[in-house]
Amino acid sequence: MGLVLLLFMTSTVTAPPTRASEANKEYLAETWPVSPVGNLYNISFRRYPANGTFFMDGDPYSKGFTYSTGNASGGALSVTIDVAGAGFIRLSGMFGRVRGTGNSILTIRRDNTLADRYFCNSGDSAQPVDIDIYPDTKQIVLHFQNDAGTVLHSFEVGFGDAFLERGVQQQPTHIPVTSITGVPSSATAGTPLALTGTVNPSNATDRTIVWSIPNSGSGASISGNTLNTNSGAVAPAFITIRATIANGRGPGIPYIEDFYFIVNPSHSPPTGITDVPTSATAGTPLTLTGTVQPANATNKTIVWSIANAGTTGATISGSTLNTTAAGTVTVRAAITHGLGTYTQDFRITVNAGFIPPTGIADVPTSATAGTPLTLTGTVQPANATNKTIVWNIVNLGTTGATISGSTLNTTAAGTVTVRATIANGLGAGLPYTEDFPIIVNTSHIPPTSITGVPTSATAGVALALTGTVYPVNATNKTIVWSVASAGSTGARISGSTLSTTAAGTVTVRATIVNGIAVDTPYIQDFAISVSSAPTAQHEIPNRGVSQWATEEVGRAYAENIVPPRLRDPSVDLREPVSRVEFAGIVVLTYQNLANTTLPVPSGNTFSDTSDVYARMAYNAGLMVGVSASRFDPITILNREQAATALTRVFKRWHIPGWTFESDREGLLNLNWSAPFTDNANISSWARENVYFMNTNGIIFGFPDGTFRPRTVAGNPAGYATATREQALIIALRMVEAMR
Repeated sequence: MGLVLLLFMTSTVTAPPTRASEANKEYLAETWPVSPVGNLYNISFRRYPANGTFFMDGDPYSKGFTYSTGNASGGALSVTIDVAGAGFIRLSGMFGRVRGTGNSILTIRRDNTLADRYFCNSGDSAQPVDIDIYPDTKQIVLHFQNDAGTVLHSFEVGFGDAFLERGVQQQPTHIPVTSITGVPSSATAGTPLALTGTVNPSNATDRTIVWSIPNSGSGASISGNTLNTNSGAVAPAFITIRATIANGRGPGIPYIEDFYFIVNPSHSPPTGITDVPTSATAGTPLTLTGTVQPANATNKTIVWSIANAGTTGATISGSTLNTTAAGTVTVRAAITHGLGTYTQDFRITVNAGFIPPTGIADVPTSATAGTPLTLTGTVQPANATNKTIVWNIVNLGTTGATISGSTLNTTAAGTVTVRATIANGLGAGLPYTEDFPIIVNTSHIPPTSITGVPTSATAGVALALTGTVYPVNATNKTIVWSVASAGSTGARISGSTLSTTAAGTVTVRATIVNGIAVDTPYIQDFAISVSSAPTAQHEIPNRGVSQWATEEVGRAYAENIVPPRLRDPSVDLREPVSRVEFAGIVVLTYQNLANTTLPVPSGNTFSDTSDVYARMAYNAGLMVGVSASRFDPITILNREQAATALTRVFKRWHIPGWTFESDREGLLNLNWSAPFTDNANISSWARENVYFMNTNGIIFGFPDGTFRPRTVAGNPAGYATATREQALIIALRMVEAMR
């Protein structure tokens, strides 16, 4: 039976060697070193001097050993022949046979390089072949691999003419191709694909690849190096692409290698997700939904996850968002598709859930028999869900007390205990209650005087107004402060804080409601001398400073809240302040109040500025960009933005653990009011900050009653801007007031 030859890889093709004289020719001896691999038995070598035949065989079967593993795999055996230093060896006229129940593959390798591979049928086989082994070759390996589930009984391989020529240094004149790598393995239906590959070795003589499709019916075609596939495919398909290199193995002998491609159906990836919820309530599950764009996207299944829980304690189960506290949570929508994974993040504002009261303050503690008393109280916290108080009597004692609405009536002295009840205060059907004892005096005791009121102040420095009411058992002792005469001081009072802008004398008025009697207040005026602030021991280098602002700008220099870019003598402080300039003021103001230095961020979020103060202000949560990557440094700041940034300075300094992410309305516990005629023009996110700055005497309105928070339609140019000197002065007022 003849040898069946299937050539996978080519051997090196050389020019025929020059036959040496008999004096230089050495036939291979029986003692040529051989290293069996595995459990190879009974290897023998024979030489026939008459014709130079070299022959070796192995008979594992006769030694009771077969290369078979049942149905798992066939037998295998290898012989390694050490030829290091042997010189040029030519093996020619190969013949071989295997005996067993199946076929074998004979592989011949020079060192680690494949020389030839043959299929041998069971029985006698013969195939003439020449194999040249060059002087630098160290080993030649002959390896038989039998079919799976068959038995290899014996093998023989021989060469009709095997000889060694000392000193012959023959090199190949044609370098064959051994492999092609880096060929694509997949394509998208309807999308042309450029076919490429790397020919190995890199110095192969012929490296030009011609691509073809050996099997018809796939719907694919090749034009040059471009693979074209059917755009109408709806399911993955497999095609075979053939690479052919003419003369790849040798002159007139092509190198051929097939590659298997998977063609995926055409794909429409998602480009966006809309209609995702933007708000939730803490403690209430929210179902996350979204509309995938475009409508014909191939895959539209959204998988939700948490990108940043913030302060919300957020978790996701499937498409349900659960939160435990107010704040902002960032959720991530992911869609896996044929080209990868599309992701998009969404910010959801989580509003506080039900907030119960924790206490009631400012309830009256005394009354006068026979004089009606209006019962009042302040529910805490200010953002409690329910705050309506209903009053009733728990124990009237000897007072003969009754209540009508919120009015307490008594007929005699003693102590009455009243109860404040907030329906559903602790939850649906669960009231909040708190009891308060009120001492009822026989008769009304009016105040006779107020002492201990401050008599002096410094312009620009906030002053807390205090006083002691006499007698100490006066029925009513709550003082309400107001300005009776501001004089030249520019005085204003917010609560019990006096603010002044210039030297002079201010007359403040202390009023005790119902002090003398019901509906008759007790009033006492006090003169307070306001002195000028000490002149800052710092020369103002700026040439452009308004006369009225010179003194306070000097104090700003002394407080070190003037950033370097505003210290330049050429800078006119009367011009509008920009966002990047105000960032420097904000950072220095915080550092002054907190007596600390903010860290300089190592990275930069913004693409339009590298200013260190803009980065520090953003990193500390004092200012934000106009987008994720832009700070907009040269845009002019408006008044509500200034109020907001300075309020964040106060919150970061005064509220433990405050961050920009945890910020929310109600943290300042303000009594919301509307002191300006243009309140409607104040942005909702800035309103609390504007009121806080105004309440603390840091930013005032204009004489016409407006605040001018921002420019709206119809406003003239510069309507809501703040100048650089104004920005420095309000920062100075904040430092001096809060200190």
